Amino acid sequence: MGGRPILTPGLSRLPAAAISAVVMAVLLGLSAWLAGELRKSGRVAEQVRLQQLVDYMQADLVGDIGKKIRDRQRAAASLGRNGLEPQPADFSMIALTLQQTGFYRAVAGLDLDLRIAWLENPGRVELTRGERYPVGAGFAERMEGLIEQTGLAIDRPLPLADGDRAVSWFQPLTLDDERIGYLVTVFAIADALESFIPEQFRRELDIVVRSGDQVLKPVGGELPAELDQWPGHFLLDIDGDGSGFDVHARFSDQATRVAGTQLPALVLMSGSISSILLALALFLGLRNANYVRELEGGNQRLQEEAESRRQAESELAFLIGHDRLTGLPNRSGSISHLDGLIGSCDQAVGELAVLLIDLDRFQDINDSLGHELGDELLRQVPERIRDVLAADDFLGRQGGDEFIVICRREERAAAERLGEAIIHALDRGFMVDDNQIFVSASIGIAFVDAQMSTSEALIQNADTALFKAKTAGRSRCSVFACDMLQRVQHRLSMSHDIRRGVDNGDFRVVYQPIVDTITMDLRGFEALLRWDHEDGRVISPAEFIPVAEETGSIGRLGEFVLRRGLADLAQWHARFEQAPWLAVNVSAVQLQQPAFLSTLKRVLGEHQLPPAQVHLEITEEVLIRHERGHHGSLNELKSLGVQIVVDDFGVGYSALSYLKDFPVSVVKIDRSFVRDIVASREDQAITRTICRLAGDLGMTSVAEGVEHPEQMRLLQTFGCTYTQGFLLARPMERRDIESLLDGARPWSAVLSE
Repeated sequence: MGGRPILTPGLSRLPAAAISAVVMAVLLGLSAWLAGELRKSGRVAEQVRLQQLVDYMQADLVGDIGKKIRDRQRAAASLGRNGLEPQPADFSMIALTLQQTGFYRAVAGLDLDLRIAWLENPGRVELTRGERYPVGAGFAERMEGLIEQTGLAIDRPLPLADGDRAVSWFQPLTLDDERIGYLVTVFAIADALESFIPEQFRRELDIVVRSGDQVLKPVGGELPAELDQWPGHFLLDIDGDGSGFDVHARFSDQATRVAGTQLPALVLMSGSISSILLALALFLGLRNANYVRELEGGNQRLQEEAESRRQAESELAFLIGHDRLTGLPNRSGSISHLDGLIGSCDQAVGELAVLLIDLDRFQDINDSLGHELGDELLRQVPERIRDVLAADDFLGRQGGDEFIVICRREERAAAERLGEAIIHALDRGFMVDDNQIFVSASIGIAFVDAQMSTSEALIQNADTALFKAKTAGRSRCSVFACDMLQRVQHRLSMSHDIRRGVDNGDFRVVYQPIVDTITMDLRGFEALLRWDHEDGRVISPAEFIPVAEETGSIGRLGEFVLRRGLADLAQWHARFEQAPWLAVNVSAVQLQQPAFLSTLKRVLGEHQLPPAQVHLEITEEVLIRHERGHHGSLNELKSLGVQIVVDDFGVGYSALSYLKDFPVSVVKIDRSFVRDIVASREDQAITRTICRLAGDLGMTSVAEGVEHPEQMRLLQTFGCTYTQGFLLARPMERRDIESLLDGARPWSAVLSE
């Protein structure tokens, strides 16, 4: 007998299909629910990770921008000490900052009316020196309030030529606690964000930065229609005025991580529905585990990046207080150290002293041997100074070729002896790349006393003493005394008066005749500057010219004399057939200005003057000290047709080869040789030699300071070409010149006396 079937065919098919359908529906429903929960969990985890990235990005931006703000504040504090006319070293530092920081497109100094006093503009922003800086409506009225609140004011975005947009940062410039203007930095937004936002954020996120309806990043982009739906957002408010830049972020398509599953549409005929669903559930579980591991890995990377960031900030904190070239504490680090010593200053344990050390004529080393050898010399100098310092003495670098020593000694004389020891240590010479370099140093010393309570004031006093050491002949020490401060204040007051005098028209030009030594005919004039001070005094050039050279005002004075003198010369040429030539003194500052040659050409063209009628007088000291820098500019002046005159010839220099190397046409004998020429055989020999040397070289000679007939007769026998001095005529106003041009010769009888 055959076996009985468990289920008969009529009963097995329908219940089996129904049970399978129910089981499949239940398992499919369960799988769908599990997949939905996994997707929801993935989206939550993804949102958490996005928020972490956005928080890190916001912290990075705020930190980096804060450092740049403090950098600009330090720059404004440094520039403010020199007024609205930065020194050449300031311009070099500004140019280096613009070169190293690509998103700084321009830096300018503004006066209180927001007119551009000076401008460094490598980014070719549409700004013009002398014009008012363009600001948004109402910004000028709000600016002071913003500066009072945060020390910074930021103007609205403005378009740049490359499509980027920029904001302008305004920081105050102060001199002696008085507001004199503003330092403005043009800050390209997209370039800055590209620099500040780490690569990982830019790789994983789509980032849009906007100001209102303007898209600032990406450059040239448009506002996405769904921008308000982006999950990541924060407001970047830099100056605390309640407005700023809206930063939106979301995961990029490449970085999107979504947990999900793809359920099969058909159940494979070969296989059990339950086993397939079980395998699918196992797959979803494994997929979720992988995703969790990816999230953990992402969090681990963020933690590593945060640690790396903390290390970088620690290194940056070190760099902020130290000089990169020498590794010494920089000005900021030196002031911090000095603050600590002053705060705990105890006179019972000795005198606390600051020594400022400045290398003499270091710029000449850079100009002649190059900046690389100059940098290597600056690295060797601290090692030489350390040889004479005590173990607890502090050594730092103030910047450029200036170093600072902070020490404590039992008595002040010991600190002064330390200064002398440093000078002698540096005198031994240095070997730099097979070049033996000799360098001297000047030192200013200041001591802490009851009236000295701040580091800045102490360093300023040491700097005042350093200035005295340099003006006294260099390679020496000078100790600060109160009368020095009075002289510095007098120099600053006179510097301000000079600038105001130029603006008010208090300066005038007078002319001293230059006469043919043999025929006594008028040949030319020298233009001389006079100052009628607003208080009624007539200030001697011997008093204000050195101050103008020290403070940088000599350039404006020199340009005033050049323009006034050439304008008068043009009038004389228009009215008289035998008009003379005109000699104008030119400072080293003017020769170093790139615009000097073009200005001279423009003025000559405006007045239609022949260049040969203009004699430019350059002192022998300037010619020798700046030989490398001035050689090209003097050749350009000579090719223009202008006559080059060496003024104060023979004072302090024995090398005469530069007369052959430079395009010199006239040699002007210094008045110190002419003054005692009658009684001094040495002065007679020197003057005779200079006249003969000039003649042999095809040059003309001019003797200045002639006051007695005996001097004139000797100069005639020596073959001196021209003479000038009180014996012939004192400096004259331009209205008195016409009688001389008409033929009057008031000096014609001087030799008959």
